[in-house]
Amino acid sequence: SYTHLASSETVPYVSPLRRAWGGIKDNWKAGGTVALVNLPLSISLAVASSSTPVAGVVTAFWSGLGASIFGGSEYNIVGPTGALSGLLGHLVQRFDVDCLPFVAIIVAIVTFLAYLLKFERYVLLVPVSVMEGFTLGIAFIIAANQLNFAMGLPPLPGQESLIANVIQNLSHSSDANWQAIVMFLASFVMLLGFIKLQPRVPWVMVISFAGILFGWLGANNYMDLTVYTLHSRYGNLDLHVVSIPSFKNAYISWDIVFGTIPVAFVAILESLISAKIADKMTKTTFDSSREVLGLGIANLLSGVFGGIPATAALARTALNIKSGAKSRVSGLVNAAAVLVLSLFLLQLFVYLPLPVVAAQVCVVAVRMVDVSSLVHLFRADKYKFSKAMLVAIVCIVKDPTWGICVGFVISLLRFSEKLAYGHSEVILYNQNPAVLVSNEEMDARVNNLTPYGLRPGWDANGFRNAPVDPDFPVAHFQPSEKVALYRVAGALTFVNSQSHLKRLEALQDCDAIIISLRYCFFLDMEGSDVLEDIVEELNSDFSCRVYLTGIGSFLTAALKSKKWYQDKVAAGEVFECGQADIARTKSQY
Repeated sequence: SYTHLASSETVPYVSPLRRAWGGIKDNWKAGGTVALVNLPLSISLAVASSSTPVAGVVTAFWSGLGASIFGGSEYNIVGPTGALSGLLGHLVQRFDVDCLPFVAIIVAIVTFLAYLLKFERYVLLVPVSVMEGFTLGIAFIIAANQLNFAMGLPPLPGQESLIANVIQNLSHSSDANWQAIVMFLASFVMLLGFIKLQPRVPWVMVISFAGILFGWLGANNYMDLTVYTLHSRYGNLDLHVVSIPSFKNAYISWDIVFGTIPVAFVAILESLISAKIADKMTKTTFDSSREVLGLGIANLLSGVFGGIPATAALARTALNIKSGAKSRVSGLVNAAAVLVLSLFLLQLFVYLPLPVVAAQVCVVAVRMVDVSSLVHLFRADKYKFSKAMLVAIVCIVKDPTWGICVGFVISLLRFSEKLAYGHSEVILYNQNPAVLVSNEEMDARVNNLTPYGLRPGWDANGFRNAPVDPDFPVAHFQPSEKVALYRVAGALTFVNSQSHLKRLEALQDCDAIIISLRYCFFLDMEGSDVLEDIVEELNSDFSCRVYLTGIGSFLTAALKSKKWYQDKVAAGEVFECGQADIARTKSQY
């Protein structure tokens, strides 16, 4: 019976508390492992962003909490990242460090607008070459900004540009501390090597504790070690998880808004890319729209409580998955573990030497750059590789905002240039067998045009043979008649209309031309106007009969109000598709 069937398939009731405990039990190891990496990295990356260590902890907790609850990915780990640190450091140079919580709130607002406008559909359309160049430039900026810490130099006045900062630090190389340089190199090499050998081990925390030990021994005169520590720059690290920042009237300006838009863009892009990579690793599917919403909430919480802008961290997300994460509960465990570890261990981090901080940040910078992708880009497409290098150079010399804008403009111009080359296919039916004419062959004929038409002696013999088109049987035509089937492939717009016009003019000595729009998926107003010009020119100037075929429903809707099209329909010169249309054309010869 139906009652028996329903009762036999009833799912046992599980209380919300038991489900929550089951989620924690399945994800505590992954969340705890990520937290051991997340805490020291959040501190180091906040310092790399010209902020404070405490702001990094606040960001890791609140942004991680918000993204784990409201985000669209089950595995993304959100917090301070290297991808944003270069952009944020530039904003701090222009304004001051207190602007970063306000910047996080603006990022949240821009992200909410992107969510409402479904902007995530377009963010991932950024050319790979532009992102590779941008990432390379940001990585160089991050590493170069660690020169002061790595050399053990005292605090120096901040400069407006990266190049000026590098020159200033190098000019003080006589004041460099050899102990700091050795500590930086040792920490960098060991951390990079250990991560490659055993990526699941939280080596960042291990190296941090080793550095803290050396820092504590030096501070208490147990060994002869004089290097700057976090305490030297930031004093005692008192954690305030809820710390309402003070906002200044100077922050309410278009300058800071325009400077924040690239931060929001990169934050959205990094989160979506990270979630996409997580999907590939776990064979799952994330909700891109919800992920953008969660990122906005994460940045809003971070900014309101005194943190800095945040986004998904690719390396920490991968570590989360490899450590056995089963659901978004691992992100919640990570946020809670970061808070607990900070309450008990933050005071130890005051002894963390700045050269170790510099080494951790430089490792992040190195791992940001996908060398294999750059090598592939160089081998496969020198133009795209050059564009990536240009974007990187502009990011370094000018600033990252200019870099990504230059990359966008160049990509759009290149894309427009490619669109201007209208794709088509021409089949000539003036002999047996029929011949197929490629775009390149057709353009070669176009280049040989005289002012009054083709050079004498033009025929199909110079073209390569091709299989007969199934929609255009040769048997339906008289051998003495020259008929051309011109297929428009792709879009017919104002951008590429002139290239189609020139090719069709090269067919002016044909007895009839059939223009097939079967593979035309887009036709704008200018495209329809050019189509009218083509038909009128071929009919009047060259006495060539012109037929239209492959007219689908959306093309009919675009053309039906045109007088010339209505005349064509009335004359029986507009068909849909198929051999019947060809036969009908043949009967009118």
